[in-house]
Amino acid sequence: CKWKYYKLTLSSNMLLLIQLLLIIYIVYMKKNIQILWFKKNLRVADNQMLSEFDSKIPVVGVYFFESSILGLVDTGKHQMQFTLDCLWELKRDLNKLNIDLIFREWETIEQLEKLSEEYNIIKIFGSEETGNKATFERDKRVISFCKTKNIDLQEFPTNWVVRRLKTRDTWSQIWNERIRDNHIYKA
Repeated sequence: CKWKYYKLTLSSNMLLLIQLLLIIYIVYMKKNIQILWFKKNLRVADNQMLSEFDSKIPVVGVYFFESSILGLVDTGKHQMQFTLDCLWELKRDLNKLNIDLIFREWETIEQLEKLSEEYNIIKIFGSEETGNKATFERDKRVISFCKTKNIDLQEFPTNWVVRRLKTRDTWSQIWNERIRDNHIYKA
């Protein structure tokens, strides 16, 4: 039996077509998910995120242990112990709703990048966090990440503090709308 070897040459158009088909395959073969991003609102009872996700699309809860935030002066050992206790209770309560809660150690953007390589993230639900400058900057990076990746990000106010105002002149109008309509901020 003689084997004949043929030199295969592909045009640049053919290579582009193959790359496009590979991208389409990867995007459509990834499992669609929604993410419930838990920050400080670590409870089920009155958490608006849990009533807003699409029950037809798988959902996973995530909590990120971020060294850039955990290492700050305003994060003490008692606060960390309280957070851990709340997380275990949250995990138990979410399991009753058939929602898994995963913990990831590292920065939020890096973890969202990893999750987006593994899954097709349709939407991220979160709570507006009232924290420090580090959490505020992190949240702005997440908004930018979601816009870049075409991921819908929906954040719910938890204490009627209005975040990301360009001017304080609109605060009272937004606050009144939230009180009247239970309005959410949609990034």
